[in-house]
Amino acid sequence: MAFSIIRIKRSSTQSVPTNLKTGELAYSSVDSSRALFIGVGEPVDSSGTAPRIAKIGGEYLTSLNPDSAGVTQSLRFLLAGDSRDLDYLKINNEFIVPIGSTSERPENVVGSIRFNTEDTSFEGYDGNVWSGLGGVKDVDQDTYIIAELAPGTDDDTLNFYTAGSKRFSITDSGQLVAALDYTPDSSQSLVTKIYTDNVKAGSPLDGAWDDGAYKHFNDDNRVTDVLDGLNEAINNVRNNAFCRDLTFTTTPTAAGSGFTTTMTVINDGTPNRYDINWGDGTIDSAVTATNPTHQYTDPLSSPATVTVRAWHTDGIGTGSEAIRTNTDYITIYTPDPTAVFSLHRAASAVSPDLTGNDIYVIEGQDLFLDNNSTNTNVADKNGQADITYSINWGDGSSGSNISADNVTGGVQGPKIGHTWASGTSTGTGRDTVILSMDTHTTADPNVIPQTFSTLLKVYDPSIAPPNGLSTKSIGNVSSTGQSPRLAASFTDNTTGAVLSAGQDVNRVTSASGNVESTETSPGIAYSGASGNLTAEINGTADGAINFSTSDNNGTYTSLVVSDNVDYNLFDATGATTSFATSIYHPELYQGFKAKVRKNAGSLPIGLNSYRLSHSISGNTNLIEFVKDDLVNSPTMGAGTVSQNVGGSFRYISGVPHYTSGSSLTVSGLTITDFIGQTYKNTSDVVEASSGTNLEGTSGSVIGNPQNYNYSQIDGTVTFLSGGIPQADTGNGSAYGIGDVAVNITSGNVRAIETIRFRAQNVNGYGGYNQLSEKIQVHSAEQSNISEIAMDISNSLGSGHNDAGKRIFDFNSEVINTPSYNSS
Repeated sequence: MAFSIIRIKRSSTQSVPTNLKTGELAYSSVDSSRALFIGVGEPVDSSGTAPRIAKIGGEYLTSLNPDSAGVTQSLRFLLAGDSRDLDYLKINNEFIVPIGSTSERPENVVGSIRFNTEDTSFEGYDGNVWSGLGGVKDVDQDTYIIAELAPGTDDDTLNFYTAGSKRFSITDSGQLVAALDYTPDSSQSLVTKIYTDNVKAGSPLDGAWDDGAYKHFNDDNRVTDVLDGLNEAINNVRNNAFCRDLTFTTTPTAAGSGFTTTMTVINDGTPNRYDINWGDGTIDSAVTATNPTHQYTDPLSSPATVTVRAWHTDGIGTGSEAIRTNTDYITIYTPDPTAVFSLHRAASAVSPDLTGNDIYVIEGQDLFLDNNSTNTNVADKNGQADITYSINWGDGSSGSNISADNVTGGVQGPKIGHTWASGTSTGTGRDTVILSMDTHTTADPNVIPQTFSTLLKVYDPSIAPPNGLSTKSIGNVSSTGQSPRLAASFTDNTTGAVLSAGQDVNRVTSASGNVESTETSPGIAYSGASGNLTAEINGTADGAINFSTSDNNGTYTSLVVSDNVDYNLFDATGATTSFATSIYHPELYQGFKAKVRKNAGSLPIGLNSYRLSHSISGNTNLIEFVKDDLVNSPTMGAGTVSQNVGGSFRYISGVPHYTSGSSLTVSGLTITDFIGQTYKNTSDVVEASSGTNLEGTSGSVIGNPQNYNYSQIDGTVTFLSGGIPQADTGNGSAYGIGDVAVNITSGNVRAIETIRFRAQNVNGYGGYNQLSEKIQVHSAEQSNISEIAMDISNSLGSGHNDAGKRIFDFNSEVINTPSYNSS
């Protein structure tokens, strides 16, 4: 017969279909699936989409041809083939495992479960033996433990049964409850309170009484007393007044006499008062703080045993207090010593301490150390303190050892001296002198050894002298004027000038006050205690001083001496230095600063020189400056204007005006107060600029100011020597400069204007000299009629077509009608 074919949804890519309609079937041929699926449940939408997809079978879940025989009831078993594993098996109503007697147990396979028909219990094989799975229960089922009397009650109680009767229970709160008819029948049986009240506590099974709430019961206490104590303890707990135990620490536990220690109490319980026996005769009662402090001052009470009783004001009986004693807990040493000393120049008692910049010694000299250490004459229970010291003098010597406090170098002994040998100088550094208190038998060991040190400068008395005057320089006098240079043929007062004409020079003009150099620099110069210092002006001595060890500061004619001081706090260059880096001991050398000062009225006109000279340490540099007799700014006078280059004129109403490309010549200009002993270093000596605009015009006829250098204004009688202005040119009388050319502006202007001139010297610009000539310029484009380009009809030109021009050739005629010659 023919088969009807029904085709369902199928997939070779999806293990589980994404969605199905309710009742719709699908099959997956993916190897990990190979199962049938069906959509189940009430559709979730109008298209019938099922809310769930259920697996209803598959190649690996069922088999109609099982791999092994044994099925005796059809439709009762789900058989899994041997070739695939099952992760789990869910059966709703029942699950039947293999049954049989002990002798019928199958091959021992780990994880096997069966029902043993001989002892009527479930059993399983764990890899070693077969054992029952039925819990704590004997074979005849009348001795067992049950955790729930009725299913679902969840009473959390363990019930113990023997021989079918309930004997004992453990409740959900941990209470042990015996059966109603239970009575103890031996020493091993549980006992009642009546029995317990009549016996001593005895030894706990763990052997310890101090591991409970109250730590002080013992084996000989009656049980009733223990119970009473526990009752009192519980009452104290109830009142929040229970004190089980305490511990305490102090910081520090050892120090020198006079120290303060702070106690920290750690409570096991809730005390609110403390009684403290500090062990030195002091007892503090009913202290409330848990961190009390105490000062120990008596070394004879060391070591101190400290006892603390903690208690509560509301506590009664057992558990109301706790006591702790720390035996020999606090060590009190004698007061902490401090090593200290002072240095002296003599061993006598009246020799003052060396302090500050006096803490020094010179090679070959002695110093004496006075030991001023504190807390050395002290004792404890063992007697007077034994103390030893050592001294490191810092100079590389073997030092000094002091065997006791009452010998030389000790506090109770005389000062100890030391000599600094040749070659021990410290240069720019210092040595460190150290006193060490090496031992002290009654002091806190933590503060011994105790040291004190001081820095000591050691000087070399034979050190070479510092730098002399030949390494110093003086700065030039203050200069006035603008860029002064020496004029040619200047007056030389120096008897051998270093400067020459044309060189920059410092310049003075004042006839009063002082003209002075700066002080010698850098630093002070050697020697300010011997030799002769002279101020030289123009090569001649003009003031001197013979130095001595006294104060030589002062003014000696033109010599001014200052800073005549000891070299102690100066280095070899004369610069200031600190005591720590100094190299010259006091009173070894003396230095000075100086300068040259001369009244301006006493200085001659011309070039002058200053210098300082020392008979031992040489000379400073030579400075040169000029005293100038030119004190005014220059004045310009005279001057006439003439045409130099006319160029192309532009006519306005027949009057000619200059245009661009024209120039003027100005002649006869003079300058007064022009050159003195100096001239100004500039290329703009004379300036030509616009003067006054006339006839309502504006703009400059010559444009920007035009400047002229020295060579451009040189006159008929030259004032230049090799291009350098001659001294005193125009100084006292006017100097006539040469003609100067002035260019008409190339700008776009219409102007009638005068021009003016001014000059400058080292004192600056003088006033303007305005000339009277009016300069007419019309370089701008003309509008309307141009008299040099008039529009003429070509028919009037007799063959010429250029523009007409105004003729001005008859300007020299003086009669009304010019004569006419027909030829």
